[in-house]
Amino acid sequence: MNIHDNRRRFQNSQIGPARPAMTATRSATDFEIMQQEHIEQLKAELAEARAEIERLKKPMITDMREKMAALCHDQWAGWMEYLFLKSKQVDGCVIIPAWAVDRWRRQVATRYPDLSEDEKNSDRNEADRFLSIFNAEIERKDKLIEQMESVFRSMLEKPQCEVWRFESEINAVLDAAERGGE
Repeated sequence: MNIHDNRRRFQNSQIGPARPAMTATRSATDFEIMQQEHIEQLKAELAEARAEIERLKKPMITDMREKMAALCHDQWAGWMEYLFLKSKQVDGCVIIPAWAVDRWRRQVATRYPDLSEDEKNSDRNEADRFLSIFNAEIERKDKLIEQMESVFRSMLEKPQCEVWRFESEINAVLDAAERGGE
């Protein structure tokens, strides 16, 4: 395929009023201008899609916040259950055994780097629960970005007159993002 074939294909792909057919009298500059206009239009569409992704971030952040708050509650509830299990209840009062008070006061007063490896591993296990939430959100975001990049790569490979066909694909990706990356 030579430059003349590319020019004809590009010229024939234009939307809007009919343009004069490519002739020997039209310069390469005309073709370059049309290409630049096409690229600028695609950049504008990409900017719009990025703005839509930014709009979708807020619900994603709210969703992640709720997941972390639920995890915090589960951790607190688990701790309270453990505390009550190790304690005695007398006349509605919870009595914590002396061994537990001594142990937990020592742990409260100890900086993390100075804890025993078993105590650090317990804290690491709790941290891993938070990391699983972050990793799931990162994977969801990466998947959405890959989908959008795929759509835009396809758009760049198509003549301008076919770009409208990608609107449904873009909307599908954005709808999936609003539903949580399903």
